[in-house]
Amino acid sequence: MAEGESKFIPDTAEPEKEEAEKPEEEKFSPERVLEMPPKELADFFSDLQEKGELEAFLKEAAENDALVAQFSYWEKWLAKDQRRLVDEVVAKKREVYGENSESLPLELEKKFTPAELHSIFSNLVGIQLTFGCSKGCPFCALDAVPGVREHIPYSQLANLFQKYGREIKETEPPLYWASEPSDYASKQGLEDKTYQDVHQLADEYAGYSPPITSKNIEDQEWLDFVGEQQGRVSLYGREPAQAEKIIQDQWSKKNMIRSVGEGREHSKGIGLSLMKEGLEEEKEKTGIVNRDGVLLSPRGLYNVVRVPISDKYPQGLAAVPLEKVTSEEIKVGESIDDAMREHVVEFRDLDPKIHGGEEEGVIFICGNGTEYVVKNNEDGIITLCEKYDRVDVSEFVQISLANNEVYDENTGEKIEADSKIIEALKTIDFFDLEHEFSLQKKISIGPKKWDFQVEIKNIGFVGVSIEADLATRKSRIKISQKV
Repeated sequence: MAEGESKFIPDTAEPEKEEAEKPEEEKFSPERVLEMPPKELADFFSDLQEKGELEAFLKEAAENDALVAQFSYWEKWLAKDQRRLVDEVVAKKREVYGENSESLPLELEKKFTPAELHSIFSNLVGIQLTFGCSKGCPFCALDAVPGVREHIPYSQLANLFQKYGREIKETEPPLYWASEPSDYASKQGLEDKTYQDVHQLADEYAGYSPPITSKNIEDQEWLDFVGEQQGRVSLYGREPAQAEKIIQDQWSKKNMIRSVGEGREHSKGIGLSLMKEGLEEEKEKTGIVNRDGVLLSPRGLYNVVRVPISDKYPQGLAAVPLEKVTSEEIKVGESIDDAMREHVVEFRDLDPKIHGGEEEGVIFICGNGTEYVVKNNEDGIITLCEKYDRVDVSEFVQISLANNEVYDENTGEKIEADSKIIEALKTIDFFDLEHEFSLQKKISIGPKKWDFQVEIKNIGFVGVSIEADLATRKSRIKISQKV
């Protein structure tokens, strides 16, 4: 073997004819390992372990940030001794390179340009402060690894919020993912920083109070903080009477904390439990996350896209390490995972009852600023890719007015073009409305509807409904007040 060549993850894929003659362990390139669904990845680890080669493989793989991110995201699927090896190798690498208090988390400024970082931090679905969780719910839908292993240093979080607070404000991400918020602890000089300190960073530099859902009901000081922030406690798995007692006890202490999951169990058949429970036909095929976008964790940076639950995507999420941001064309027939490695997924809140990219489409942002709407099937294969233009509500208003497509919501009849309400609509500053009602949010191809109220001089408040089809560029307006 030539000097510098990897036994486990060769730099380039060998031709098929030559690959067939290579030892089995040499067939796996980094790209091949990154494509493995979690069950296949776990089997791959077990195969290497049986051969006594796992530790050497991990030491080599630790130099590849994407592989570390991949192993970490699916670590709960690994055997306990394999998890321990992963954690030890990652910890040793951290010790060698040390903590850079002047950098962003994961030293992202060394991997991405300022423009790329602007795009990344404007589309966050979550900032995972800690890797691992003290609660370790057996049916965690995001496969949280039991026990806290690692955290993002407070100094790096401070840098992040100070430099990119405006971008983070755009999506107001929670400060946890597959973790318990109250677990966070970081040494800053002689001070011990906690979740409350990071929450304050978001409030001070990004101008929002991050949502909190916590399973920690033992710490009254923490519960008081959660209540003050209008957060929630998770009571999944507790008997109804016990759950009610917990809440009543807090209310008696003037802590008007909210709760979720009273009298219910965690859903089975999502994440690792899919292997044991299987996918029940009568249940929804979606996971618990209703957002697309970018996830930042102590172990990696990921694009996440909601997809139907399957063996390949057991969480109902495609979670893929974001390795770089390119302007490469996205092509029909390719895997959505490949697009997610090289383009930023735009943040979107999704309808909980639909399956994300399979039905609504996913919006990708390229390095040159070009954006695409991509649709995929349940296997993650891209079935449609079209260039995407920003939605302009005022454009559809003008189209409707020009074509006399304005109707009375109550009667369904057209409103006369010379009516007072039509004249008034022509004078409304829809640019302001787009920002006030977030009407300029990017959306998928196909029909879309906006509902809002406007005040029209000498008429009063009027309900306005704009129905538009982005594919045909046709639209019409419905007015809820009878003229």
